[in-house]
Amino acid sequence: MDSFNPLTTLAISAGALILGIPVAAAAIIFEKVYMPNIILGSKEIKSGIDETKTINFSLLSGSNDAVIAGAFISIIAAVMMAGGLTIVRHVSRHNIWGWAMFGPALLNVFAQIGVLAYVQIVQGQHPEATSTDEIKYINGNYDTNGKLYTREGWACSMNKLYSEREGEWASKACSNLVRNDISLYILSL
Repeated sequence: MDSFNPLTTLAISAGALILGIPVAAAAIIFEKVYMPNIILGSKEIKSGIDETKTINFSLLSGSNDAVIAGAFISIIAAVMMAGGLTIVRHVSRHNIWGWAMFGPALLNVFAQIGVLAYVQIVQGQHPEATSTDEIKYINGNYDTNGKLYTREGWACSMNKLYSEREGEWASKACSNLVRNDISLYILSL
């Protein structure tokens, strides 16, 4: 086996870790945003004989959960890629475990594309409100007329439409969640 320079391996591994971990960590940090518990509606269903159950509908969090999952996948794939590169370059070129570590890196690319597509679809289906006709404040509660919102859409709607009532949390949540979308775009590159 040819001798590989350890500094080259270290530089390539550091590049994989630098590209894989900080942006993912930023996505995780920006995702942890304070928002009050929002109930958009409720419905009573019959769950048995003479029994009813109330189901509450809150903000959609699937796109946020997908971003967190994508960030953790990126971190794990970067670490595995650096380990696999070290095994292939310094232990054995024919080591199946070294080459197998490159598989998660390829899966990471597809996962990030999938997460990005999912987030764009969800946000396209549930955009933020543009007028107080879509979200009405009645008797101390918000009425969305059955429309669901993502966490980002709700925070930005509250910031735009009811900032005097909602205070600082809406501005901060909208800003951080929008920044998280930007970091997701970078993460997918």
